[in-house]
Amino acid sequence: MVRYRNYFGRDFEGVQQSMEKMLDNIFDEMRPTMFSAEQTWKPPVDIYETAEEIVVLVEIAGMKKKDIKVTIEDDLLKISGLRPDYSPSAKMKLHQMEIDYGSFQRVVKIALPIDTDNISAKYNEGFLQITLPKKKLKPPVVIDTSPEE
Repeated sequence: MVRYRNYFGRDFEGVQQSMEKMLDNIFDEMRPTMFSAEQTWKPPVDIYETAEEIVVLVEIAGMKKKDIKVTIEDDLLKISGLRPDYSPSAKMKLHQMEIDYGSFQRVVKIALPIDTDNISAKYNEGFLQITLPKKKLKPPVVIDTSPEE
């Protein structure tokens, strides 16, 4: 995917991200969850990077730690789980329903080398924070290219 920035004074990267999010929302709404026995949903995810690590923050309130699964395989971080339905009764008149429940999965591509032995995850107050330490790269080796004598 090509990203454009500051072309004629506009931030096309921001426009592109907005368009991608809009298309994701459209296709999420079109999926046939009302016809399936099990709904799936995508919790919001923030990803940020410091000099030492990548941090993935997932908003998944109402979950128990035992119902959350985090795996990393190659360059893919997979976060999945099952949030129970807290509806008080099946025999109620529904006025508004915005909270997603059921199974979810998010897959995040990690584009940098990660120290997989030191990944940590904490779940606190509805947020899952996954810390992925960057792999310490060896400094480049300088090879002497002096002419032979």
